[in-house]
Amino acid sequence: IEFNGGEYLAIGADDDFWLYINKILAVDLGGLHGVLRDTIYLDSLTAQLGITPGNSYQFDMFYAERQSNNGQLKIGTNATLRDFKKTQFSYQIVK
Repeated sequence: IEFNGGEYLAIGADDDFWLYINKILAVDLGGLHGVLRDTIYLDSLTAQLGITPGNSYQFDMFYAERQSNNGQLKIGTNATLRDFKKTQFSYQIVK
């Protein structure tokens, strides 16, 4: 993720969702629950995440749906995601 100032990430997820920026937990929506929402503004997390404007940082997301149906995950951002072609998406359905 590129951080130049003014970026945000808005997340809506049911059940487990974790977001790490710069290998540091930025969003924790873990647990069995209905849809929870969180919005983070990177400008307010510079010290916590060890980030400075003008740089790019590792961005990792983890999501697990623990119900048998109707999983919900929504992510919105105004940030630039670099090297998106290297992004790996995987899923596993367990019954």
